[in-house]
Amino acid sequence: MGIEIRSRMKGELPFKELTHQIIGAAMEVHRELGPGFLEAVYQDALALELSSRKIPFVEHPRLELWYKQTKLRRHYEPDFLVGEQVVVELKAHTNLGPADEAQALNALKSSNRTLALLINFGQASLAWRRYANLLRPGNLSFPPATLPHMQPSAEESHPLPLDNPCNPANP
Repeated sequence: MGIEIRSRMKGELPFKELTHQIIGAAMEVHRELGPGFLEAVYQDALALELSSRKIPFVEHPRLELWYKQTKLRRHYEPDFLVGEQVVVELKAHTNLGPADEAQALNALKSSNRTLALLINFGQASLAWRRYANLLRPGNLSFPPATLPHMQPSAEESHPLPLDNPCNPANP
């Protein structure tokens, strides 16, 4: 698959401080608005909150997609790219499902970044999941299709979110 996701990570979480800043901004948005709005409302509010906290971000960045070393005409557009490092996907569902997780994983894979956040505003408490691409070989200027072949570890070959003890959607 090219991405290794682990439920428990040894060592330091990549971009820990930036991740905490993003989650803190999302918590403030959820505290102000609560659940029940459309995703676009939370996106507008989160953009205002990130700006007010002077956290650099791009809304809907156009990320190139590759197939067998050929650039596709289509692009992938996650909700945010924060600090040039963290891909952020927003949801406003009562529960996160496999399709939401797949979208976050695709965002991580297509962006060639190390960390993605899936943030759900649709529950009574803000819910989020972190996804780390632990096999990402660094800042690469060539298409992902030309990366050396990478395999998930034998101990964990299926994608799982990193632990989030405060996340009711992640038991």
